[in-house]
Amino acid sequence: MAFWLCDKEVQELAKGIIEKYHPHLLEARVAFLFNDKRKVNGNHIILGTAKRISKEDKLLSKFDFKIVLSAEDWADLTTKQKQALMDHELSHCDVERVAMTEIVGGKKKPVKDKYGRKIYTEEVKVDDDGHSKWKLRPHDFENFTHIAERYGIDTASIIGGYLPVEPPVKAEKSDDDTPKAAVKAPEAVAAKK
Repeated sequence: MAFWLCDKEVQELAKGIIEKYHPHLLEARVAFLFNDKRKVNGNHIILGTAKRISKEDKLLSKFDFKIVLSAEDWADLTTKQKQALMDHELSHCDVERVAMTEIVGGKKKPVKDKYGRKIYTEEVKVDDDGHSKWKLRPHDFENFTHIAERYGIDTASIIGGYLPVEPPVKAEKSDDDTPKAAVKAPEAVAAKK
């Protein structure tokens, strides 16, 4: 499998989505990569993945997260679907926050919501060097509610991180929102396995 850095179009798309919807990621260092092989998990095509860079790997890399997109499928997505997919993958990238606490019976305990989940403050956790601590955020459902609100449930179901393998899903295209030609790996950059 070959990987290469995404082009400027993808970088600019991500930058705009971060500024508009994910300002907590403005200081995060995110690598955006294409891969040349379609990944399939069960009956689903994986359109993209987000991963937090481990402490060990940070010694070799300047990044906090990496987002890997399927080049084969990216080219077939409409602009709206590309935005939804990028927003979805960026939604996995999150900052760790300090839990809200209260004193109960003389002991400090986390405050929880009605479902038993911890409630967090806006204060960001930092590492020993004073840098933000990052984490991966799981799905709210098989997507994120804000992706469905922003792009519609039909797009959210297509871009939920994967597509059903059978039957192939073809997005409806409008005159001003046609997919571009397939994304090809730059020969000099793509590392072959």
